[in-house]
Amino acid sequence: MLRIALLVAGALLALILVDRVLLRLEAKGWLNYRRNGFSRGGAAYHTLQLSSIFDPSLKPTIEVRYEEQRDEEDCGAPPVDPDSDAGARGTQQDG
Repeated sequence: MLRIALLVAGALLALILVDRVLLRLEAKGWLNYRRNGFSRGGAAYHTLQLSSIFDPSLKPTIEVRYEEQRDEEDCGAPPVDPDSDAGARGTQQDG
């Protein structure tokens, strides 16, 4: 019984140690582990597209999801060139 308890405690200690090492590597920017999350890349897009082939009812859901994502990326004011007149005036309107 004591041997099982020691094995469980050792396994938990090893998991905690691995977690701390991975968090430290993430803090240095060497990998994405738990706090920063993974970026949504092309693999997720293609997986959803393949699943929409086999289950066509998913297609409208997928289209809405990517439309919302595009809207979030497009929102905000356009970049202002600091050398132009519009950048010097700011948001003042003539009239």
